[in-house]
Amino acid sequence: MEKPNCKAGGTTRIVAAVVVTTVAGILLAATFFRREEGNLIEKSKWCCATEAREAPERSAASIDSALRYWEEALEMKTTQDGDQQEWYPSYGDELYQAAMIAVRRNQVQCRTNRANMLNCESKEDYLAKVHCIRQALRLLMSDTTMRDWFASMGMQLIADILSTAGYATEDFYVTFEKMMEYVKKPENLTSIEQELRNRKVKDFSFYDAVLDFFLLDAFDDLEDPPASVISIVQNRWLSQSVKETGLGAAIWSVLAAKKQMLKNPRGFMGHCYDISKHVTPALAWGFMGTDEELKGLMNEFKDQVLLFTRSMFSREKCRYSTVAELADDIFALAREIFTTLNQRLSDCPR
Repeated sequence: MEKPNCKAGGTTRIVAAVVVTTVAGILLAATFFRREEGNLIEKSKWCCATEAREAPERSAASIDSALRYWEEALEMKTTQDGDQQEWYPSYGDELYQAAMIAVRRNQVQCRTNRANMLNCESKEDYLAKVHCIRQALRLLMSDTTMRDWFASMGMQLIADILSTAGYATEDFYVTFEKMMEYVKKPENLTSIEQELRNRKVKDFSFYDAVLDFFLLDAFDDLEDPPASVISIVQNRWLSQSVKETGLGAAIWSVLAAKKQMLKNPRGFMGHCYDISKHVTPALAWGFMGTDEELKGLMNEFKDQVLLFTRSMFSREKCRYSTVAELADDIFALAREIFTTLNQRLSDCPR
């Protein structure tokens, strides 16, 4: 069998990104966090300098370690735009400062450098913020109420998009429930982790496994769609309905071929493809079709997600002082984006 063009994977990722981000990714992250839940909050607290000062029972070794951190911070220098500048810790920025030290020690790895996309000052700045955001999202997702809220809002968002685009939602709900059942089973954790490792995901946080791997990669792919999609959409001899049907059929073919090539077609990515094939027509046509109203809705979704992610990486929008405060700010941003998108969808005719 001829292997599908690798660029067709971009279309698959575009479609899978929205679904997996709001559904499977949230549940995946929650499951991993649940496995470590007992230690997560304690680890997060230790990253907060203010909370550290409120823990006199810690050992002398821990206190010495904290003192060495501040001594090292005072000695560190950072280079920006070729100029050597002193880098000093400032009150209210302790979490970021601790992360920068970890970066300088080569303790923070990432799959892709997104400093430019997310308006970071440098790769070091990006890595330091990734390190902080990973901790904040772990703390956030360790709360059952938060996990349920994200999953519920994500599911409703996808269903509303499908309804607005004129598509049925029944099959989506069925595959959604199957993904939930799969991700929640502890015996599937090792397989899920290995599938993500094979795709060079460096950390199993919500940011790495969901936002970076699925959504942001999808937005990269949007800039360079596969030739098979372009040939259908730009064919002026085809009617709008024929283009929409042809686009869906082309992507269905890619999804089927990719699932068949998986080592474990019933694993995590296999479930992703199963969900994708039921929402592909609406999302793919919305992003790349000729329906300008639907395209506007999809582009607004993209813009809102990019705004959300960039705001997470902004020290003006989020407090990088403690894990708890950063988690609170990220949740506030998430609530804002869901509110904005839900309002936008409610204004659309069904």
